[in-house]
Amino acid sequence: MIGDLLDDVLQRISTLSEKDMVRILVALHDAFQERDIQIYLEDAALQTEVQAFRWSGEIQAVDDGQDYLMAVNTNLQGGKSDAKIQQTIQYSATVSDDGTIIGTAVIERTHTGQEGEPLYGLNNVSYLRLYVPEGSELLDAGGFTFPAEDAFFVPEDWYGDSTHLADYEKEEGVHIGSGTRVTREFGKTAFGNWVMTPPGRTSKVFFTYRLPFRLWEERNVPKKDALASYVLFIQKQSGTHDNVRSAVSFSSSWSPRWVSKEGVRMSEHGVEEDGAMTEDRFMSVIMKKDF
Repeated sequence: MIGDLLDDVLQRISTLSEKDMVRILVALHDAFQERDIQIYLEDAALQTEVQAFRWSGEIQAVDDGQDYLMAVNTNLQGGKSDAKIQQTIQYSATVSDDGTIIGTAVIERTHTGQEGEPLYGLNNVSYLRLYVPEGSELLDAGGFTFPAEDAFFVPEDWYGDSTHLADYEKEEGVHIGSGTRVTREFGKTAFGNWVMTPPGRTSKVFFTYRLPFRLWEERNVPKKDALASYVLFIQKQSGTHDNVRSAVSFSSSWSPRWVSKEGVRMSEHGVEEDGAMTEDRFMSVIMKKDF
């Protein structure tokens, strides 16, 4: 089907006017930027160029001491119900007086489909992975719903472990209480668990964790007029159009002095940003210690 369709698309493109060709190029550029389309090329040099534009879809690396967040949902036995899911992500980072950062991510998924609706009216079964800075420690998590045992198949005797996956995914353990699986993948720590959302219902899950770095060492607590910077990079899962709210808050002795872009609101002791996430989101803030 895809091959037949491609032949027709290529034939139509060859007869387009210059004006229509420009419109297609603009639409393609927007789709690459918003990661509705990803590119993989066998030519290594060209693929390097694609990666420079962040059009290839890899989980992005960040500098040491920078915060990172990416929520990845994988639909299993849920038909096409992802098209009916509206997802909201709320992330808050709280900086303690000793420089420790506690992150809390709350993910809410609403199924707008109707039960029995062809393709879309199925129970949305998602294995959710939250990618955070490598070495983060999961403190608490909850709200998950596990599929029934008969939804899983027993592996055949001849199945073997994938050496390819083993190179990327390292098992860290399972969080007691929530059953959240903790792994290391692609230079990040990942928290994985199940979220099931029936038609007409809303699911809400949360993860609370300690980041693996401090904004300053406990023995070097900043004095009055000192500056501290916090950087957050939120990566967008391909094909999603989530609403995302992110915030960072310091103790009462700190106040924001600079933010990296318009749309980031400054409060008395922190900053926040929200809205539809059409591209990867980067936020940086400089705080000043007032007393």
